[in-house]
Amino acid sequence: MTGTDATASGNGGFGFLFNGSGNTLQYSNATIVASAASFSVQGAAANISLSNAVAVTNNNTLLETVSGASTTFNAQASTLRGVITTAAGGISTVTLAQNTVWTMTGNSNATNLTNNSSEIIFTPPTAAPTQLSSYKTLIANNYGGAGGSIRLNTFLGNDTSPSDRLVINGGAATGSTALRVLNTTGPGDQTVANGILLVQTVNNATTAPGAFSLAGEVRGGAYDYFLFRGGINGNAPQDWFLRSTFDSGPTPPDPPIIPPPILPPDPPPGGLPPGSYPIIGPGLATYGSVQPMARQIGLATLGTLNQRVGDTMTLLNAGTDPNGWGRSDWARVFGQQINGHYQAFADPRTDGWLAGFQGGIDLWRGSTIPGHRDSAGLYFAYTQARADVTGLVTNPAATGYMLTHTGTNDIQAYSAGGYWTHYGPTGWYLDAILQGTLYRGNATTQFTQLPLKGAGFVASLETGYPIPLPLGPGFVLEPQAQIIWQRISFDEANDGLGPVGLGTTSGPIGRLGLRGQWNIASSNGMLLQPYAGVNYWRSWGAGADTTFGIDQVLLLQKMQTVETFVGFTGKLDKSYSVYAQFGYQFEVGSTVNAGPQGAKGTAGIRYSW
Repeated sequence: MTGTDATASGNGGFGFLFNGSGNTLQYSNATIVASAASFSVQGAAANISLSNAVAVTNNNTLLETVSGASTTFNAQASTLRGVITTAAGGISTVTLAQNTVWTMTGNSNATNLTNNSSEIIFTPPTAAPTQLSSYKTLIANNYGGAGGSIRLNTFLGNDTSPSDRLVINGGAATGSTALRVLNTTGPGDQTVANGILLVQTVNNATTAPGAFSLAGEVRGGAYDYFLFRGGINGNAPQDWFLRSTFDSGPTPPDPPIIPPPILPPDPPPGGLPPGSYPIIGPGLATYGSVQPMARQIGLATLGTLNQRVGDTMTLLNAGTDPNGWGRSDWARVFGQQINGHYQAFADPRTDGWLAGFQGGIDLWRGSTIPGHRDSAGLYFAYTQARADVTGLVTNPAATGYMLTHTGTNDIQAYSAGGYWTHYGPTGWYLDAILQGTLYRGNATTQFTQLPLKGAGFVASLETGYPIPLPLGPGFVLEPQAQIIWQRISFDEANDGLGPVGLGTTSGPIGRLGLRGQWNIASSNGMLLQPYAGVNYWRSWGAGADTTFGIDQVLLLQKMQTVETFVGFTGKLDKSYSVYAQFGYQFEVGSTVNAGPQGAKGTAGIRYSW
């Protein structure tokens, strides 16, 4: 029967009823609508073949085989819904092939079940997700997988957590099937025994070692779950469990379990002592490095006075501009490497770059005190940052941790700021800035993507005092100091496996610098100001708490870095000045909390009219 829809209504409105012998149905390219079962085999032998068929309206019963009946059911490229039941004394052989999708709405059982490149979907529980009675069971005497998948609902928590189950009754599970596990609001927890039962064997049934695997990452809270065949002490050797911990070496009488809900900020040792350890996935390292990257973006956009505008506003360059409207604007491009190593359980490291554009305008320039000058204005900036993240994950064999690429962070930042700069009679200065930033982007792992939405605020006060020395034309040695306070907060988001909060960080950053500069004037009015210098940077207390549900993962962001740099400012004429600075920053004191490191540079232009 091809292309003919079948509709059955009323009491006993079966889509197809088989009663007797020699029943064969070939049905394709059509839809079955029934008020009872789509297919009912009663006291008969039936051979049913479906191709590109739809059977989803059937009072939640797809196929029933009563006692004494025998059913061979083959579905290819079909969409099916409802339960399959086989009464005691009945025999059913069910084959799903060619991307057939069977949505199972209740407990089902079949004598023999083959899943060939198709999918079996357990509908989500409608009652309390913490109760085993809310979940469904599929029983098969024999189950064969051939590249198919089963979608199960599981409350991801400790060993007592409930789940949908596949039960093998007296036969064998063979082939290969991917289990897709959907978390039904479980918060995640450590398993300390066998774990959460997904595939159960009864009456001496067996399962092949490679019969089942996980399709994609399974995470509850901060814990990833792996699929294990057999219990932890050799019991239930044919059953399959989800566990969020693994054992390293012989288990001591009292194994050291890392306590939830907070993972410590220190990574585990390279050689794990005997004990039980949490299974972790790529999200811990990837998501945990977002906050330090965002802080680096904020600092790069802020810069120092020399990086932002060069020496274009010194008394030597400012001339005798009148008070009032600034009549000057400026713009610069900047970029630097992202190469950080942060202290956290997943030992995250970043390797990438950031680049940005910043433009500003002086709203007011003038003098309120004889011999002093002031400049105040606004700026806007856009920064793009991208970094590959490396960190620790549990190895596939669940015997330890391995350092591997865990994901990529892409962040866009939109900043606006206001500045006020005051120059004293001898060239000393005070530079104050308030800056706000909006962060957008994505943190991506192999299986998930976390949308990023956050905001940041920076306040900075910088000073410098030039000291003339007889070391060349117009040479000055300028000690500098800068204190910065930065706060960044990200909204909680969902990466498809659960809620993730990147939290709020706040803390100070300090800088001490020393710069040597020459002032070389030409007869045509041009002025060249080359310089070289060194900065010492230090930050305190900006720890990040990444939350996965109720679990917290700590990351410490204390750092000490030294930066060496060279640069110049060139006054071309009364209207145009150009400036640039190039440097390299490296960690001192520790290889952990090392960031930012690498090359950096900026170049800009100022126009006055």
